Amino acid sequence: MPESQEQSREIQKEILFEEIDSLISNPPRIEEVIEHEKRLQAEQEEFLAGKKTEHQERLTAKTPGSIRIPDFDLLYLALVEKIGMPEDVVADLIEHEKAHYDQAKKHGLRPKIYLNRYQFVDEEGNNVSVTTPYIAVSIPEGMEKEEARKLVEESVDAPQEKSTSDTELLKRLQN
Repeated sequence: MPESQEQSREIQKEILFEEIDSLISNPPRIEEVIEHEKRLQAEQEEFLAGKKTEHQERLTAKTPGSIRIPDFDLLYLALVEKIGMPEDVVADLIEHEKAHYDQAKKHGLRPKIYLNRYQFVDEEGNNVSVTTPYIAVSIPEGMEKEEARKLVEESVDAPQEKSTSDTELLKRLQN
């Protein structure tokens, strides 16, 4: 990589790590994330049912506790260096998310990588923070709703092993 690109990459990493530091020190409560997800889910369902003509990306961009990650290399560094996850766990997470990403990209759905962190209180009263990567897609303007539903479903179904959220989303898409 030429030196100017390397410097640019380091700056990008520093900015991302500052965002993550801020998120680590002040994660949103799970209730905020759940409320947002309900609104996003309702909007997605309206779009896929043909009740809306445009899919609005702004909700995904404003998900509490979410940070857009430029690529999988920076996602890896963020999870290992900033969050402290074991490398083998991170490798598995990235393999899973990359399957979603690659399938979405293949279908022209414009995938984006995000890192989400939130906090909840467990049964013993301890604050627990959870960090998860995810892929969000943008549906191209003019794509037929049924085609969009089918392609989103294929993208969600791409990893061999499904996460709980994959399984839940697949159920919603198939109804």
